[in-house]
Amino acid sequence: LPKCSPLPTPPPTPPSSCKEKGGWPGRKAAFDGHGGVVTVYGKKFTQLGGYYQIDWPIVKLKGSNLDGVWSLYGGAGNAYGKEACNAICQSLTGTSLRSGWVLPCGGARYPAAANKVAKFSIYADGEFAIKPLWHKYNKESSRAKDPMNHCQCLG
Repeated sequence: LPKCSPLPTPPPTPPSSCKEKGGWPGRKAAFDGHGGVVTVYGKKFTQLGGYYQIDWPIVKLKGSNLDGVWSLYGGAGNAYGKEACNAICQSLTGTSLRSGWVLPCGGARYPAAANKVAKFSIYADGEFAIKPLWHKYNKESSRAKDPMNHCQCLG
């Protein structure tokens, strides 16, 4: 019988040795800095089957309308949350948001330690694909309702 070649290795989670802020690991954008995302911090980065997950993502924006370091409003997975998570995916690995990604409504908040990394939350405009635009949510990271407790990207 002919030997089968091993399955190709999926693209890895972005390298872990890039940056750290307030004790949270970070990854530099490897692609175009979609929506101004140049670095993504997270409480944890995990490679899973065909996708990777970033728990409690925080973004550093540069060249956007809201440059700075921000936690993210997830909107229980609505259009605002999807646009923000997709901007993370596009910036880190040039891939898109994982189909089937969902966020809970209400519930948990960013851990208090997130306030050391990003003081306030922002959200992506619903027309983000046409013109990347961020808006202040004006809530302290650990107090914002419907936070982005995780982002899942293909790869």
